[in-house]
Amino acid sequence: MHTVPMGRGIFIIYIVLLFHICCSCSSREGKSEVRELPEVLLSYDNYKASNIDSLHQYIPKLLQLKCDSPAYAFDVDWRLAWYYNSRQAPLDSALKYSTLAIEDYKTYDKTDAKVGHQMAELKLLKAYWMYTRHSDLRDSAYVLLNECVHDFATYGDTRRLITSWLYKADILRRKYDFKECLEILYHIQAITDTAVFSTNDYSWALQTLSSVADMATDVTDYQTSGNNLGLAANYFDQSNEFSQLIYLSARARMCLYNGEYNNSLYYSERMERLASETINYDMLHFAYALEGVAHLRLHQYTKAEEIYSMNKKLIAAHRNNIYISNEGIALDGEIAALQHRMKEAYKLLFDSLENRSFRFDYFNMLESRKTYYIVQNDYKSVYNLQQSQKQYSDSIKSSVIFPKASVRVENDKYRYYALSTSLHSLRDEYEAVNKQIVVERVIFIAILVICVALFLSQKRINSATNNKKIKEELERLRNENKINIAEIERSRALQLDTNKRITESIMYAEHIQHSILPPPNKLNEYPIAGSFIFYNPLDVVSGDFYWFTQKGDWLYVACADCTGHGVPAAFMSMIAAISLDNILNFSKKFLDPSEVLEMLDAKIKEHLYRNVDEGSTAPREGLDIALVAINVETKRVRVSAARRPIIIIRDQNIVTFSGTRRSIGDVDELLCERKFVTEEFKMHADDCIYMYSDGYNDQIGGKDGVKLNHAKIKHFIRAIHDDDMDEQGLTIQELFTQWKADYPQVDDVLFIGIKL
Repeated sequence: MHTVPMGRGIFIIYIVLLFHICCSCSSREGKSEVRELPEVLLSYDNYKASNIDSLHQYIPKLLQLKCDSPAYAFDVDWRLAWYYNSRQAPLDSALKYSTLAIEDYKTYDKTDAKVGHQMAELKLLKAYWMYTRHSDLRDSAYVLLNECVHDFATYGDTRRLITSWLYKADILRRKYDFKECLEILYHIQAITDTAVFSTNDYSWALQTLSSVADMATDVTDYQTSGNNLGLAANYFDQSNEFSQLIYLSARARMCLYNGEYNNSLYYSERMERLASETINYDMLHFAYALEGVAHLRLHQYTKAEEIYSMNKKLIAAHRNNIYISNEGIALDGEIAALQHRMKEAYKLLFDSLENRSFRFDYFNMLESRKTYYIVQNDYKSVYNLQQSQKQYSDSIKSSVIFPKASVRVENDKYRYYALSTSLHSLRDEYEAVNKQIVVERVIFIAILVICVALFLSQKRINSATNNKKIKEELERLRNENKINIAEIERSRALQLDTNKRITESIMYAEHIQHSILPPPNKLNEYPIAGSFIFYNPLDVVSGDFYWFTQKGDWLYVACADCTGHGVPAAFMSMIAAISLDNILNFSKKFLDPSEVLEMLDAKIKEHLYRNVDEGSTAPREGLDIALVAINVETKRVRVSAARRPIIIIRDQNIVTFSGTRRSIGDVDELLCERKFVTEEFKMHADDCIYMYSDGYNDQIGGKDGVKLNHAKIKHFIRAIHDDDMDEQGLTIQELFTQWKADYPQVDDVLFIGIKL
């Protein structure tokens, strides 16, 4: 929706008045043809959402009704006036039919107070259309508003009376008659605060006082604006959300134009939250515009650009529901200048704002234009703008004698007096500084010439002495360097030899570890449908290890993660793998997975703590492990785990076995009381089992630099579990590589998949 540039508070009062006239006129008796118009036209709440174009089909029928039945002339004319006002094209049609409707009223009984009241309301709308659409009709509209003031005072309609006064003040504001405008605003403030006690309409009072404050802001009377907003604040909590938005916008504008930028941000951010909650896109745009300009004034350019981007997206999505505010144009123009889109910036800051004279304070319009010239390094134009601001400040000071001056501070009464004085001082200081700079430059150059001459003279005098000293120093350094170079070479050779021996030891440890662990593809030789093992150590040797063996009809497979990584963890993995072999090889019977883990826990503690003296601190080493036992004949699966998950895909459903929250080798008494448990599953062909170490799920990566957690892994497994196991292995490896991207690997990685 597009509206004329006016205060949002005044425009809302106008819409409410228009809705009241539509409702009151529709309640008259008769006129069945007119009543066929959609009911949605009579409700402002649905006004914006209706398709005004669809009403065009009714225009010929209404005109025909008026021609056939002159008694219906009034009912037709006010609807046509409303229709053309809503369409805003042609604008003169709204004036034409409102004038006809007023003439039609003369055929009614003038003793009927209701008829007279409705006539006064139509006069009020006509006056509004006249002065907002045609600047040359402002004087005529002002006369008509005087009649409205008289009529509404007679009928005791305080709300319409105040609206009439507001429109009068708006006309005076547009004519630059700030003194008379402010006198009316003081009058409105007084009668509004009194009227609210008789009507208890707090939302109306909040809107009206906020509109008065907004208009006072436009004429730079921030004391009056603040007084009205202070009164309005008393009705804030009892008012509806839209009225609260009007209040917050007036607060934010007043603070912005008064130089209270942080306070403006506070109110505009509150306005943004409320507009988002109530889905009011027009006021949300206005909040963004006020926020963006405030950030610019605080030189917070990055934040201003963020607000600008949010505002552009909002306008693109909801263009028909938003009136582009002048603050929004200023924000777009300054951001365009900062981004060196100078043609666009000029069009916005000079052409667009110049055509919207009253909804953007002239002083602040010049402030926005400074950004344009500063980006171009045109400081002469910046200075000229400062002079224009000074002249504007002087004109305000000389043309406006604020009422109630006795209770106002002189600095508040003339807001720009201090600024204009500071600009004079700035110019004088600038000229004085320029003269001082010239003098200082001359003195500096003279001193520099003298110093250079003295330096060259001294250099010639001391040249022979310096050359001798330099030769002696070079000889001394050459001898010292020979000694240091020899020492460095010896240390380097020793370090290289040490590194070589360490590397050879680590490579041998890798060979030993690989000799203990079976080849990964050997798992496919057992009677299962397929498997994969993704094994990716952080260092040469790994603390993660896989292990499998068959005993009778039972195939045991383990995925283990020892404490830490590197050589210490690799030693632990070898101890654990050998211990598992011993447990299964020396057992005469089938061992349940939980029994295997209890026996492994005992053996690890035996190896780790056999040489620990009583009372000394025991090493806190151990491992987390997931162990499954698969009956290759019956497809029964038994699982047990120490702090590692086991994921089972059974009949297309995903089941997670979390295991016992206790590690192998734990010495904490409370933890040791927790026994390892076994759970059995009846599996079918093509069901899958997955186990992995924490190096996989703890890997940092992705666009936000977060962990690849269990939820993502389960979601991924669900998507690929029907694939061939070799393909699954490659996909699991590819997921890890893509997730890690340029981030460093954080731990050893092991991932095992088995399909029955």
